[in-house]
Amino acid sequence: MTRAGSRQPADVGARTPVVIIGCGRIVELAHGPALRRAAGFGVTALVDPSAERRAAVAALLGAQDVVHAEEPSPDLVRDAVVVLASPSPLRSELMGRVVSHARAVVVEKPLVSRTEDAPEVLEGAYSADTHLVPVHNWLYDPAVAELGARVASGWLGELRSMSYYHHTTGPFAGAWAHRPLWRADDPGGCLADLGYHACYLVGAVVGRPTGIEVSASTRTAGVLTSARVVLRTATGVDCRVAVSWSAARPEFRIRVVGSRATAEVGDDGVLTLHRDGRTDELRHPAGFPVAYRRFYHDVADRVRHAPDYCDATAAVLITRLMEEAIAGAPRREERSAR
Repeated sequence: MTRAGSRQPADVGARTPVVIIGCGRIVELAHGPALRRAAGFGVTALVDPSAERRAAVAALLGAQDVVHAEEPSPDLVRDAVVVLASPSPLRSELMGRVVSHARAVVVEKPLVSRTEDAPEVLEGAYSADTHLVPVHNWLYDPAVAELGARVASGWLGELRSMSYYHHTTGPFAGAWAHRPLWRADDPGGCLADLGYHACYLVGAVVGRPTGIEVSASTRTAGVLTSARVVLRTATGVDCRVAVSWSAARPEFRIRVVGSRATAEVGDDGVLTLHRDGRTDELRHPAGFPVAYRRFYHDVADRVRHAPDYCDATAAVLITRLMEEAIAGAPRREERSAR
């Protein structure tokens, strides 16, 4: 229900203005291509300290008449969908400057870097009746979405286990000139970066995560560069998670085992199903632009209604789980073998 004095839902046929704060790699790879083709949205402003980065994103969008700004202002973001894609260390301060004025704030993960920041962020959005939408992009990948639908329909039978593997050859380098490898400054390292995705996927496919246990980990210069954890869930089905920044080659794979079938999905759009002695491969469109276009379709639907903070609350729970795991990981330094 919309509270008295709150904003009215957006008109169904209106073109919603979008302000992008942070013109980094994720905007180049995902938000930009998706918004260029997303119906019902129009990018009106780009905010980034770097004129070069703003120009690059403007060219990607094919937008010559957008406003360029180094810092956000209330008038710039008023009643817009604000895409907060700045590096995590800058996000909390920027959130405080826009949440009271925007119609919605779309936030790249994590929603909050520290659990202690959550009450202020959530209360700010709730008080202003502003939508707060964490970007849980893998939920919108077509192959992953079908995997979730197969599980929900009971096609796999009684669930037995879930596994999540996400390995890269190093932390993703951003476009922030001051600190391009800012992800590597977070002690949570690959767990905070890659393991985060496992938490919301487990919540969607298996059940709400309730706890986390670290079974093995490697730290380099105080930062987690590999980790194996077990996610406990409210349904009693555990998920084994293995993530690293020190793999010989990239890998992304989700495997769900049921009493009647097994399903696996990768980042190539292929969903592999094993059942009754038969193996089928179902191919879907893949890539960031595909998932993010579906995500923005969901955002367009959300802003037509009153805000719902369930996803934001779930994102805070993920941060709490990450903090618990990072604190519980061994402090001993080890260097990973390639």
